[in-house]
Amino acid sequence: MGETVLLLTHRLDEYIRDRYRRLAAEAGRAVVILYNRGDDPVPDRRLPPDLPVFSFDLGDLRRLGYPRKGLQPSGRDIDCFVLLYARAHPPAGRLWVVEYDVDYGGRWGELFDAFAASGADLLATTLQRYAARPDWENWRGVRAPKGRTARHLLLSAFLPCYRLSPAALAVLESAYRAGWSGHYEATVPTILSAAGLVLEDLGGDGVFVAPGNRNRFYTNTPAAADLSPGSFVFRPARTTRGREPGLLWHPVKPPGGAGGWPTGRRARLIRWARRLLRRWSGARRTGRAPDAAE
Repeated sequence: MGETVLLLTHRLDEYIRDRYRRLAAEAGRAVVILYNRGDDPVPDRRLPPDLPVFSFDLGDLRRLGYPRKGLQPSGRDIDCFVLLYARAHPPAGRLWVVEYDVDYGGRWGELFDAFAASGADLLATTLQRYAARPDWENWRGVRAPKGRTARHLLLSAFLPCYRLSPAALAVLESAYRAGWSGHYEATVPTILSAAGLVLEDLGGDGVFVAPGNRNRFYTNTPAAADLSPGSFVFRPARTTRGREPGLLWHPVKPPGGAGGWPTGRRARLIRWARRLLRRWSGARRTGRAPDAAE
């Protein structure tokens, strides 16, 4: 079964060109830049004639025709980018999606080849059930066509790097046409699991990891809101990948940050301030003085 790698980005500067060149040289698969021009901080950017770019904006997403998806491209509906590409390129085959701030400590082809024989319909990171993280804020928005989904059926995944099968693409297309909605990191694994498709974790130490892959391709802390510490986390951002070979790293931002994401010491200070604010907010609700040393 053929595979294509989609490099997902909202900018087309030299940093992205370098990311593309490395992927194209190492992947052993076709690589296409999946470019969200609607979120590019540089308006009216000219497309590079020497790179394969699939460009789209909010209008294209709305023309997908989903009743309750494709309307918030900067947040919960990022999976619609991939469905838009798949609809424009039938049959799409298996699609790897790699966000621009994902890095790998090895040759990309080694990672992709490690799962070439896997029959999983969704390969992702940090796959877990509702009970493992019931306080995750994005559960609230998940809706099936006839209303809320039972909690025991809900799953989440961290999706800066993942792979979808043709069967998964078809199931998601049908589900969103029928009226499913919610944050894509919940709807994608929940819908595919409900349809009886196969889900597999790329690494980590959860129950969806295949034998031999435990903590092989990434590490993180699933119980933490930012998934940190680890190599593949939500925050903080960093400017270079870590030294450990053979691991996925996220988020790895250009020097100085990108898209409003700070890096380095500033990122740590912002995280500390946010945690302190949450403690004070909780203390106000409970009437208990916060412990600044927590």
